[in-house]
Amino acid sequence: MQNGNIWTDLFSEVTGVIMASGFSRRMNSQKLLLELNGMPIIEYVIRESLKSRLKEVLVVYREDSIKAIAANYPVKLIHNPDAVIGQSESLKLGVLNSHKSAKGVMFMVGDQPFMTYRVIDGMIEKFEADPQKIVITSYQGERGNPVLFPCRLKGALHLITGDKGGKEIIKHNEDLVAEYFIEDKKAGFDVDTWEDYEKAKKTAQGQES
Repeated sequence: MQNGNIWTDLFSEVTGVIMASGFSRRMNSQKLLLELNGMPIIEYVIRESLKSRLKEVLVVYREDSIKAIAANYPVKLIHNPDAVIGQSESLKLGVLNSHKSAKGVMFMVGDQPFMTYRVIDGMIEKFEADPQKIVITSYQGERGNPVLFPCRLKGALHLITGDKGGKEIIKHNEDLVAEYFIEDKKAGFDVDTWEDYEKAKKTAQGQES
């Protein structure tokens, strides 16, 4: 069976959702289209997710420019017409459109160009060891993305509002949280500012050299 760029018989029961419908207000530009070594940031995220054991990959988008890039890959495209409401709408769409047999939903952000399939697979493995847990990446004590929610919390995810994302659910379910520790800081690096983008370009150039 083919999954993205690799062959595997080890698909998981986890749906992956790439949230790519934000407004990049801090940069006043669509940051997901910014290029690193000639490839848009969002494309890095899509490619790595497809190398992983995710059962399927959904891309929640707002702009046609993002859709055009994602359409080149075997992903499920989900339009978000209410993105202005906040990140909660992306989470709801991800839950609503996830595979009916999925036991978990992993939410990824589109601005982490150095996220790797190894991290994604590591999170899946931790989740499979205890499918009741919320698996969150952590680097030196600081939590970040991706986050993997068990499907038993789908109802709670449907109820969130605004731009809180899943933080409120995590806050009220700390006993369910299992942190997945990442050793490589750049895997969780977000491009949120122009300064971040400059750092990302240097990192990407270093990887290519």
